[in-house]
Amino acid sequence: MYSSSGAGNGRSRIPSVLLLVLVLTFFSAASAYANHSKGGRQSSASKDLYAASAGLNAKTSFHPASGTCVFQALTISETDGNAQAEVGLARCAGSGSIDGTCDGGYKYIEIEFSPTNYQCYQKGAFVQDHVYNASISAPAPNYTQFKGIIDGESVNAAAPFIYQSPRDTNAMGEVNGNGACPTANLTMRFGNWTKWTLSGGGVYVTGSPFQETQGSGESVCFQGGSITSTGDFSVTLY
Repeated sequence: MYSSSGAGNGRSRIPSVLLLVLVLTFFSAASAYANHSKGGRQSSASKDLYAASAGLNAKTSFHPASGTCVFQALTISETDGNAQAEVGLARCAGSGSIDGTCDGGYKYIEIEFSPTNYQCYQKGAFVQDHVYNASISAPAPNYTQFKGIIDGESVNAAAPFIYQSPRDTNAMGEVNGNGACPTANLTMRFGNWTKWTLSGGGVYVTGSPFQETQGSGESVCFQGGSITSTGDFSVTLY
């Protein structure tokens, strides 16, 4: 699903009040962890979103600080934070891991069954500067059981969404553990980021502003480049 046809959405100015609301709600369901540093983009929410895809490319090493993981991720989340499916690439250092089950240097699929019940599934190793096709989708007729695939690898577990619940897709960089930023420069590249809805078909995600969130006392870690008409953008170290 990496190479797909879709119409780009034009970028537009966002009123300051709306932007504040977006920042306060950004990634509310984008990770099973609290107080992480995250930087990326989020699509508009819709009740008929049923799939998303992107090419994930770790252009440079992620350089995680000790006790942390740095990961590049694609998600589909219920906007109320009750369920999420996530696929990505992770690097960890020291005791860092994802959910205690996924180590660094591997592709992963994480399923959040509820805000207190989530599981990471470790897949094959990945290499630097290589595009891995990532996708998340739910089957007809209800479009509620969301599963992830990365580089052809999948799991049977699915994130249970409520029928016609508002949901969105995120493409982001994230740090877990103690929240320390990566120790050296990094570049994550997202390519052909696309979302599918029943009402609009497949379109590139192009109009979302780059946003950064972090926990109390944590540093801002990420910044983003401009996004193209075909859903391409980079995340780099701040």
